[in-house]
Amino acid sequence: MAVTAQVSKITAKGQTTVPRLVRDLLHVGASDYLVWEQRGDAIVVRPGTIQPTDGFDELAAQTERRFKRERVTAQDINDAVTGARRKRKSK
Repeated sequence: MAVTAQVSKITAKGQTTVPRLVRDLLHVGASDYLVWEQRGDAIVVRPGTIQPTDGFDELAAQTERRFKRERVTAQDINDAVTGARRKRKSK
């Protein structure tokens, strides 16, 4: 079923309401993700998912191994963050 024309307005914050007919056709609702793809001179909107942990687990494991190997403590990390914040504030 093709949607002939649906209109929505963009707010000052860049937000818009997806028309109910479009939400129904895409089977999406609150908290679902939409993917916006450019195809030529058109934008195609489709349901999508986000994998926020893609690669994160491996990065965390590598970091943990390095910290253990170099005996980095939580206090070392806190000291480094505090020092970086002080340095940034002094600029």
